[in-house]
This record gives sequence, structure tokens and C-alpha cells, in this order.
Amino acid sequence: MMNFDETKDNKYEELLKYQEQCLVEIEELNRQKNKELKEYLDELYAMEPLPPPFIHGYSEVQRLWGPHFYAIKSISGKMSGITRQYKSALMMHILTILTEQNKDYFKYYTSMNYLEYASFLFKAAPSKKLILSLLDNSMTWQEKNKYKPIYTHKNKFNTYLSLKEGVNIYNNNLKITELFDFRYSNFKFQTSGIKTKYDMEYAQYKEKIENKLKEPMFEQPPSNP
Repeated sequence: MMNFDETKDNKYEELLKYQEQCLVEIEELNRQKNKELKEYLDELYAMEPLPPPFIHGYSEVQRLWGPHFYAIKSISGKMSGITRQYKSALMMHILTILTEQNKDYFKYYTSMNYLEYASFLFKAAPSKKLILSLLDNSMTWQEKNKYKPIYTHKNKFNTYLSLKEGVNIYNNNLKITELFDFRYSNFKFQTSGIKTKYDMEYAQYKEKIENKLKEPMFEQPPSNP
């Protein structure tokens, strides 16, 4: 059984700080997205005469929507990027602790071993660039393979991992794979909550404008400029 204690060296506190930073950034990006949507509604209802769009022609509505579409697309890409970065940070958090507290085992790992090990635990893996920071460089990869020939081929190594009791690491009675799934799911739940809050805000803004102008509004903005 491997050692895994994330209370040492304030590593868990550092992860929580990074998680909070990610959530703050996602909150701000949702705010920016709503700003674009609200500006589009304002511009649309400033047209004379008022919508529906066939009065002006579809191209005129697309002209208004186009800049907002590209801005929102960029914002959505940034939000997806932050989620990927947090997932990667969470995997590295776990792998770093395992490596530091089980040096005799991981000192024979090459980058390939770490990538396969991460995929085995998390069904995903950090980038190779991040993985390189975990390597024990006191030996060359050739020396490592000499000591641990079973580590040299992906298929053999994956078979070894599936049989090795050591991957069933527990932290506060949670298997490490379950710990990862729980924390990542919790992060996704919080980002979903932020999105729901801003979706509701936009819906209320849209309803307020419609009630004020006494005119029906599109259910969806145009999908493409």
C-alpha cells in the first residue's frame, strides 16, 4: 500500500486556493458573456421598427449578432480551458504527493510510465511537459529500464498496473480514483452553479425588456454570423 498524505507541506491548501482562483475566473467570464448577450438585446430592440427580424431582413440581424457571437465563442473557449487546467492541476496534485511519499517506487518511472499510470488512475493524464517535473533524474531511462524491464512496454506495464495492489491507494477511506472523481465532479458542479446563476440573470433581463416593449423576442439568437 502506498503512502498518500496531502496535509503535509500545505499541498491541499494550495490546491484549494487554485480551485478558488479558477472559480473566480469562470465567474468573471460568465459575467462577460452575459454582458455580450445583454448588449445584443439592447442593440436589437433599438432597431426601428422593432423586431421580428423579417421586417429588417435576416442579414441586418446577423450584422448585429456577429461581433457578439465571436466574443461569446472566445469566452466559452476560455472557460473550457480553465476547466482543463484545473483537471490537470488536480491530477498533478495527486501524482506529486504520491511521488514524493513513495520515492523508492516512482524513481524507476519514465515519462511513459507516468502517463500510463495517470491514465490508469484518472482515465486522463496531464501533459508530458508537466509529467517531466516528476521524474527522478538520478538515473537515465536506459538504467531505469534495466532495473525494471516490465516498465519498458506499455502493454506489459498496463497489465502490471491492473494487478498491482499499490494502485488502490486510500485517503480518508476514499480510493484515490474516487477522490479524484469526487473533487473534479465537485468543481464541475460549482461551475455549473455559476452558469445557472448567470443564465437566470440573462433570462430575467430579457423578460424585463420584453415586458417593457410589449413585443415578442426570439427564443434564440442567430447561431452563426
